[in-house]
Amino acid sequence: MLICASLMLPLLATAAPAAAQPTPADTLVGQRATICSYGVPIEVQVARAEWTKTAAGATAPGNGMWAIAIVDVTNRGQAQESLYTFAKVRDNLNREFKWSQYPPDPIELPGAYGVKGAYESFAPGVTEQSAMSFLVAGDAKTLTLEQDSVDPAACPSAPAPAQGAPGPSQSAPAPVQATPADTLVGQRATICSYGVKIDALVKRAEWTKTLLGTAAPGNGMWVVAIVDVNNIGKTQESLYTFAKIRDDRGREFKWSQYPPDPIDLASASGVKGAYERFAPGITEESVMSFVVAGDAKTLTLQDDSVDPASCS
Repeated sequence: MLICASLMLPLLATAAPAAAQPTPADTLVGQRATICSYGVPIEVQVARAEWTKTAAGATAPGNGMWAIAIVDVTNRGQAQESLYTFAKVRDNLNREFKWSQYPPDPIELPGAYGVKGAYESFAPGVTEQSAMSFLVAGDAKTLTLEQDSVDPAACPSAPAPAQGAPGPSQSAPAPVQATPADTLVGQRATICSYGVKIDALVKRAEWTKTLLGTAAPGNGMWVVAIVDVNNIGKTQESLYTFAKIRDDRGREFKWSQYPPDPIDLASASGVKGAYERFAPGITEESVMSFVVAGDAKTLTLQDDSVDPASCS
């Protein structure tokens, strides 16, 4: 027994194993950001994070590392919307790393972590977990999560008072300034698509300098119009790019067919592509895009058919 006890003494004196060293990804945990996703404010808070060389089968190149953030997502707006890839991280050297859309595969990544895909819609007021992925320089020390929205100004910075006027000690919030794109909302145009009449009603619109990574040239701006499309003809047909907008100075701006990529734009907007066929009598959402002079004040949606007379 004495021999056994003497053998155990060195074991008891052995130091506890060293705690795991934190990684740069760990510095993201607890951070919160509000992402403006096409006018819908979506709040994300990092619940946990991983620093790894390989994510969902994709190896980070060179000295790069994957920072994977699992986030609690709460839609603070009034309508369902997706996160898309509207986030970035900034390191201690002030270098920015945008959300890596692909790779890793955006479907396989959330599947690997058992969370909802960022490309899916999040219902207002419901908190769900999702995953973000960033390719980061391996020598980063700390990371900060930031929004990287297409148009941050599309989301109000603070909610309006629930009711009544501000109290005497409160100042009224500054009103959100309307953009030229906002003047399109509620407008309707009938488009003649190879002899088929298609009604388009603008539900919402966005005024932005960059669309899906493409900057509007010069002083130009992108106008993105989400439209309710109703085929009022007798046969299925597409919208193609048979629309234009006219500004307050009479200048016309045709539908920009490419860029942006029409498939990517429809997907990012969560609507049906204008190049797809619309069945008679069924209303579906689609998207139109235009490059407009930055000094435009008001915009009007108009038909731009090849042969308008074929629908008379």
